[in-house]
Amino acid sequence: MTRARENASVKFATAVITGNTTMVAGKSYAVNTTSGAITMTLPSSADAGDYIQIIDYAATADTNAITVGRNSHKIQGASADLTVGTERAAFGLVYVDSTQGWLLTEK
Repeated sequence: MTRARENASVKFATAVITGNTTMVAGKSYAVNTTSGAITMTLPSSADAGDYIQIIDYAATADTNAITVGRNSHKIQGASADLTVGTERAAFGLVYVDSTQGWLLTEK
């Protein structure tokens, strides 16, 4: 069984996220940006197959963006943070390698 397959069942974080947070692989985060923009920082270390999911809890990312902080890893092959400004966005990121870094599993 591959690591990505092992991570297929992702656990939700215990509470809705309302402030900047450093994420842990294998969790899904419901992010509430009603009060302002939030940065969700990727883990500082990652292994191939690590998976994280982010959901716009209150449908307010179009007003107050969710930024995915790269924490020295690439996102979609780029050395830049990912800014999400789509209402009700829900997406996953899987870590592939140091060349491409974290890749979106949905678009």
